[in-house]
Amino acid sequence: MKFLMKKILAAALVAGGVSAAMALPVGSAIPGGPVLFSDNSAETWLDNNGNGVLDEGDALRGIFKIDNITGSSGTQVAIGAGSSYNELTGIFQTIVTSRTFIFSTVAGNFYNYSFGVDPLFDVGNTGVVGRLYEDAGNNFARIGCGTLANCEATATDGSLWAELGLGAGPNGFWSAANANENPGSGSLLPLNSPLGAFGMGLDFITNNSGFMWNKVACLDTTTGVVGFVDVCGQGGILASGNGLPGGVNSPYGIFDNVDFTANRVPEPGSLALIALGLLGVGAVSRKRKV
Repeated sequence: MKFLMKKILAAALVAGGVSAAMALPVGSAIPGGPVLFSDNSAETWLDNNGNGVLDEGDALRGIFKIDNITGSSGTQVAIGAGSSYNELTGIFQTIVTSRTFIFSTVAGNFYNYSFGVDPLFDVGNTGVVGRLYEDAGNNFARIGCGTLANCEATATDGSLWAELGLGAGPNGFWSAANANENPGSGSLLPLNSPLGAFGMGLDFITNNSGFMWNKVACLDTTTGVVGFVDVCGQGGILASGNGLPGGVNSPYGIFDNVDFTANRVPEPGSLALIALGLLGVGAVSRKRKV
């Protein structure tokens, strides 16, 4: 009996080890140096003044999930469901501060938009426009989750990894270019129909990632101004087609596809290895000269 119990305990320990191995922290997938985070997100329009178009005072609120991380070597690492890593998800909300008319077509009027901090989201009044969460549950969903509240729950049920915001400096921004003033059109167009583009230059407000980050250059395509921020995001605004017959089962009329660039400061050990490598190259060079 004791032998049998030992075998059962050993099997349980092995199973526990495998389970732990299947839930590696997100940080272990992030290399030092330039890093690209690619996501899939979804957003909904909060028509605060009820006039049927996206204008000043309205808000955009959404959720997102980082699907993969790519370092300067070009190696892409998948994270989240189906991988060995926890998922990295988040929620955001911004408010329209201004818009500029660009052109008009049969599909509607198109504007450039600037967004700012929404006080209804930024409870601490620190400039936060987005929060990221690390979660071993790997349960993020923007399709098949029923309601906006249910979808948001899958994006925010982890531990806080970071808060990102526009900060107090002049470099932060959130903008949309050539965007349809009627975000509701995303429900009536085929999946992935383009609705415009958007970008953001954000800084860490809260950093629980375990790393330090260098600044990266970030272009605001609506103004042509380049700023230096902690995280630069560029992406496309896409239709979900959730209102079409046979369309996706999602409460979101807009899907997005965004790439975020950042630059992780290498750890001291990595810097030491780089220094040793450079010393080695110097030694070889000196030997060749002799």
